[in-house]
Amino acid sequence: MNVSLCSLLKIWNLNKCCGVVGVFNCQGAGWCKIEKKNRIHCETPGTLSGSVCTSDVDLIAQVAGADWNGDAIVYAYRSGNSFCFFGSTDQVI
Repeated sequence: MNVSLCSLLKIWNLNKCCGVVGVFNCQGAGWCKIEKKNRIHCETPGTLSGSVCTSDVDLIAQVAGADWNGDAIVYAYRSGNSFCFFGSTDQVI
């Protein structure tokens, strides 16, 4: 686990119909090889900012098909907000 205090963890998944990417602030914690459990380095890590875009899901354009125009939906769990991207794989939040 990264304890750089400056990067976000992105995990993506893809199936035959769609793709999804999750972005997590995992700063302040990591796997301890000796104790074989998660270790907390910082109880209150700072806020990080980053970006996410449809191209973060590898091969999404191939799965979506030739007629896909880049439309995507982003859901922000903590705020409960949804964002729509229309017509471009280059938009970022």
